[in-house]
Amino acid sequence: MAICKINAALNLVENTKVGTVLGAQTSLEAKFMAELGDKNKIPAISFSSPSSFPFSTSRFTFFVQIGNDQTSQIKGIAALIELCKWRKVILIHQEDDLVHLYNDDAMLNITAFLEEKNIHISYTSAIAASCEDDEIIEQLHELKTLQTTVFVVHLPRSLASRLLYTKRDWE
Repeated sequence: MAICKINAALNLVENTKVGTVLGAQTSLEAKFMAELGDKNKIPAISFSSPSSFPFSTSRFTFFVQIGNDQTSQIKGIAALIELCKWRKVILIHQEDDLVHLYNDDAMLNITAFLEEKNIHISYTSAIAASCEDDEIIEQLHELKTLQTTVFVVHLPRSLASRLLYTKRDWE
């Protein structure tokens, strides 16, 4: 999917002579678009989160990021939970060696913002990206036995989709 977007952006810049490139959502797409914008001296605007950008953006003169960082999203979730007066939540996150450092920062932020609002994480469930659907069903069985019914799900889109589709099919 990212390769198709990159090819489309290249085609537009080289053949159509567009004035702005808009839409990078992943860090890989954003890096490519930043380089493309600088090379062609046109603005490249990305919706990717600044915290997901693994390199310095200051070297790219024509690159702009307008996505919310993860901290803003986590603060919003904590505020919503506080507004609804929920005091206990279950946190579901990805457990994977490849994203371990990313998840550590996110997990620390989630924990800190929830504690700041006096919201207790009553249980934490880690789902590996490589797990099978029957393993997700096993996790769901375990979560169903708990009394807490508010879930904070911090998963990549693909894994979150699998979790929700598996839950739907399981019921």
